[in-house]
Amino acid sequence: MPLLPYQGVRNRCFSRQCERKELPLSVTLQEVALAAGVSGQTVSRVINNRPHVSAKVRRKVLEAVQRLGYTPSESARILRSGGRAQLSGGMMRLGHIVPPLGRDYWHFERERLQLTEAFIRGGMIQTFYLTSDALLKDEQLFHYMIDPAKVDALFITMCDEELRKALDRRLPQGFPIVTFNLENWHGQVYIDFESQMEKAMEHLYGLGHRRIGFLGVTSPRNGEYECRYRCYLDFMERRGLEIVAGWAPSGGDFHDSLSGASLAEKLLRSECRPTALVAASSSIAISGASFLLNHGVRIPEDISLIAIGSNRLNRLFVPSITCFDIDYSLVGDEIVRLLKEQRENPSFQPVTVKIPNRLLPLKSTMENRAAV
Repeated sequence: MPLLPYQGVRNRCFSRQCERKELPLSVTLQEVALAAGVSGQTVSRVINNRPHVSAKVRRKVLEAVQRLGYTPSESARILRSGGRAQLSGGMMRLGHIVPPLGRDYWHFERERLQLTEAFIRGGMIQTFYLTSDALLKDEQLFHYMIDPAKVDALFITMCDEELRKALDRRLPQGFPIVTFNLENWHGQVYIDFESQMEKAMEHLYGLGHRRIGFLGVTSPRNGEYECRYRCYLDFMERRGLEIVAGWAPSGGDFHDSLSGASLAEKLLRSECRPTALVAASSSIAISGASFLLNHGVRIPEDISLIAIGSNRLNRLFVPSITCFDIDYSLVGDEIVRLLKEQRENPSFQPVTVKIPNRLLPLKSTMENRAAV
């Protein structure tokens, strides 16, 4: 598209001023949009670190911002401060890094809204909400977003080794970070899976089930079993219950939303089937239940099912899947508390905060059957 007459004049002026290091102070957002070939709304999304902008478009906008010398009021204030500007009243700018799309973590507005409300109550302003793969694939985006001059703390829903190393290189020592359900790094808020497994197994045992199977990750990592599978084995051993080959099939993957279906397929090959199952996550429970129902297995008449974790789809699934009620407002409050403690205490030691839970019996375990 040809430039409008005034655009060509301004662009030539920008070019000459950039060469002399005399960037204009009154560049508008719309001029950035014209230079990048996008809408003003898209520029606003990038400037305010909002999602739903492709890495390619984001890079074009950032290049235009840098080339034209555009400085939004907050950025200008940070630049004038010579470094990391502080918000008043103990408020903090919070960046939220989430897993790549399709990974297993809470996807639903209720949980996200509860977290956001907790952040607001605690004086946290979310400055960006981005997936980890977008940050790692685009170095310019990573350095633009992960900047102590723009963000005071990070909450990471899922952090792999590559992201951890990149953050360690980029951020100063002691920078406030809280992870969710991960190995403790700075601070960790942890959904208490061990107590959930114990409650799930006790509930099924109380209903008369003695042939209980497990759908989840069973392969040892670094010589140790994943905590949910370990709790399953411990319970079965304590109660003197037999684990028949095939009742805890291998191959589970928390990051694969269809993992439950492949595990359920393997389980159905067993000549002696269990009468109840504990699924290690919501996604495994839902895909596993779908496979069983599609292959003529009735829930709960043939197999009862409990999902570890809390997920709105568990309750919307037909039949509704027994799961756990978790207060994500409390999750958010604990995230805020840990981040503030890290900021205020340079010698803060990593801690793990376990979030309580309550078993929510639904239709997938309502069939009270005698021991078989």
